[in-house]
Amino acid sequence: LDDGIRFKNRFIQTDAYKREKKAGKVCYRGIGGLPYNNKFKNWLAKTTKNPANTCVLPWQGKLLCSYEGGWPHIVDIDELKTHGLESFSNTLVKGMNFLAHTRYDARKKELFGVSFTPGKHSTFNVHGFAEDGSSILNEKFTQFGMTIIHDFLITDNYVIIMENPVIPEVPVLIKAMMGFEPILKTLKQQDRPASVMLVPRTGGKPTIIEMEKSCLAIHHASAKEIQNENGQTTGIEFFSCIFDEYIDFGKEFGYQGNDKPYLNSFSANQNAQKLNRVTVDIINQKSSSEVVTDWGIDFPSIHPDGDGRGATHIYGCTSLPKGSFNPFDAICRVDLKSGETDLWKSDSGFLGEGYFVPTGKTEDTGFIVSMAYQADQTEVLVLRAEDLKSGPIARALLPDVFPYGFHGHFQPAT
Repeated sequence: LDDGIRFKNRFIQTDAYKREKKAGKVCYRGIGGLPYNNKFKNWLAKTTKNPANTCVLPWQGKLLCSYEGGWPHIVDIDELKTHGLESFSNTLVKGMNFLAHTRYDARKKELFGVSFTPGKHSTFNVHGFAEDGSSILNEKFTQFGMTIIHDFLITDNYVIIMENPVIPEVPVLIKAMMGFEPILKTLKQQDRPASVMLVPRTGGKPTIIEMEKSCLAIHHASAKEIQNENGQTTGIEFFSCIFDEYIDFGKEFGYQGNDKPYLNSFSANQNAQKLNRVTVDIINQKSSSEVVTDWGIDFPSIHPDGDGRGATHIYGCTSLPKGSFNPFDAICRVDLKSGETDLWKSDSGFLGEGYFVPTGKTEDTGFIVSMAYQADQTEVLVLRAEDLKSGPIARALLPDVFPYGFHGHFQPAT
């Protein structure tokens, strides 16, 4: 705005928030942490918590605030009031979770989501919804092998799920079920190839193609289809932030336990996630991958209309020195044609996801909006996407101090 910015915030009125506010303390076990020092109290603590704290997306004139372990919460865009849970016209049944991440096809105005239940045989439900909210895809299938997934991709004809091979450590799992350890600490990467699952948007069982190695990806950037001269789809190209080896389960974001402060640097033994180009050959049922840049990149962002059509530029968070796995302290831009990576090193603390705000139809001009976090202040930063090195062109110090956040959303002012 010409006269500055306007700011409004409100806690999402989840059941867990209301219960813990009334109690004046944390009452739930989380997937990554425990509420008490006392193991017996943790054993008795409630285990089902939906804090609605991971992703934000607009849908049908409302905001959906989502989390991995439950349905999205509905929030009014103007007043930020909470209006219960989104079941997508009763498509989600009781007990079915819903991934925090969704994908939106801006051309067809269709929204996609995934529910899954991990286990020896992991179960997937792939959902698609038309602009009017009606169901256009509800495909359920089971795949052998335990996995964890957080994100997925779409193309014109497919929903793409990258299956991360993990396995629980049984002794730690028993402790976690008793409330002695967080659930995430029970996991370790399994030494078997990851898989790419291609689920037709028109419905039908997925095509499952093994990757050439075991790896783990939390966030994906973009995907597009590869076609031959006859217009037949013969493959998929997608970009993903991939760990070749992940060892820090349960230590995310420097977590050390419920009674210790977060670390300012992560495990020295954890290699960074790298932006990979993955090429899937549908005809010959094989795939290959290559690292695009040596920087350790996560929280990838593309043009908001880009889901399903690929990308020429990917924006993300990274850390210095190059290739390190630390709290993010830089915003970067990767030119997928030239392979060049530009970045700006933060002078305002750790950085959250950088949201690309286009000024037109292209992917190389616009703005990057990011939150910068310090112990005593939180800022909103605006950078020019085509000139990151020059640093922020605008800064706004918020009236409240916020903890480090995950994913957000922007939309044009009305």
